[in-house]
Amino acid sequence: MDDYKVLFIGRSGSAKTTAINSASQINVVSTDVAMSFMASDEKKETTVGLDYGDLLVEDRAGQCRLRLYGVPGQSRFSFSWEILQQGCSGLILMIDATDKFAIEDIHYYTTATSSDCERIMLPTVIAVVKSDLLNLEALSKLKEAIQKENILSPILWIDARNKDAVVSVLSVLLKQIRR
Repeated sequence: MDDYKVLFIGRSGSAKTTAINSASQINVVSTDVAMSFMASDEKKETTVGLDYGDLLVEDRAGQCRLRLYGVPGQSRFSFSWEILQQGCSGLILMIDATDKFAIEDIHYYTTATSSDCERIMLPTVIAVVKSDLLNLEALSKLKEAIQKENILSPILWIDARNKDAVVSVLSVLLKQIRR
């Protein structure tokens, strides 16, 4: 059986933990702790190490195991990104549609620099979450801004709380990995 390591990356609050919890077939190993500052009604905890889940899937190529890793979104934990990236098969970039830095985040994570080349060369799928919280005008502007970025990675608009939606993102990534 094939075994693939998938990293969920993105800014803090972009629903990485939620997505892994939705898709995992095991109890997720989580290093979430209470936020010491900037807590909101929606987000009271943050990941400081990693989240880990596991999913068995079957497609035309056979059964495989997806090992799901969520990395911390705060830059102060960026040292863990390089460690967790080792042996990685693909990336899910989680983008919060309500975040004013959504476009900058997409640009940052999809533009290679010399130190980031290995990460950028991995198969990547972008999952945009929380778009249902935008009014139609804001949603239209965000979609237009994303289109202007000329992104080569597939972009899916999902609800990270919905298992089927997260599994569909993982299926798109798996097709890229198995090419």
